[in-house]
Amino acid sequence: MSDEFVEPLEDRAYPEGRVFLAPIRIGFNETHLLADASGNADIAHTIATMGGAIFEDVLEPALLESWTRVAYGAAWNEVDMRQFGVRSNDLSPSTALPFCLVLARAPFMRWLEAITGCASIAAIEGHVSQMRPDHVVGWHRDAGLGIRRLAMVINLTNSAYEGARFLLRRKSTQEPMFAYRATAPGSLAVFRIGDDLQHSVTRLTAGGPRTTFSGWARGPWAESDSKRDVSLVAWPPLVPAARG
Repeated sequence: MSDEFVEPLEDRAYPEGRVFLAPIRIGFNETHLLADASGNADIAHTIATMGGAIFEDVLEPALLESWTRVAYGAAWNEVDMRQFGVRSNDLSPSTALPFCLVLARAPFMRWLEAITGCASIAAIEGHVSQMRPDHVVGWHRDAGLGIRRLAMVINLTNSAYEGARFLLRRKSTQEPMFAYRATAPGSLAVFRIGDDLQHSVTRLTAGGPRTTFSGWARGPWAESDSKRDVSLVAWPPLVPAARG
């Protein structure tokens, strides 16, 4: 990755991400699959071809209200990420822990494995983030520390904004995979990470702030966890890019 910042633009060539009514519901005390999970095959196909999908009505209303309150009360620290842009983060464990513990329940992790074909999700990590006017997140791949298998974004925004459109593309060909703007409170975006996948968020131009929980589904601890910039391979591989 070059150190030169390349601003992502609102490229309308990106197909809009598919939105599903989530067949899973997460509450304060339990996470359970709904009776009808017949759409999982359609979800799995979408993630295999587009790289990700968006889900609505994932969180029970009381949990969404609580998490939104926690997020808006966070201790925001604006971070200049150099080639990755600018946004505000709260990286404190006390803020992130309630999110991670609830999301790390077995039904949610097993559901993620089922719809993505991803093996052995063992934990959830993450933090809350905000984007305000002129904040932008450039192209990156969430290499991070250790075995991150999937990425997720939960929308906790309670005010309208313009811009800040999420984009996912193939790095090698710059083929657009999908785009979406987080507008539905409590929506969940799940997307793949890998050496040939990059994502970004275009500049927030007005309104907001855009407030989210940004998380990752991790595999079991491995020797490579002690190294940064570990190789990331989408699991299983994405459907190959069209040729011609």
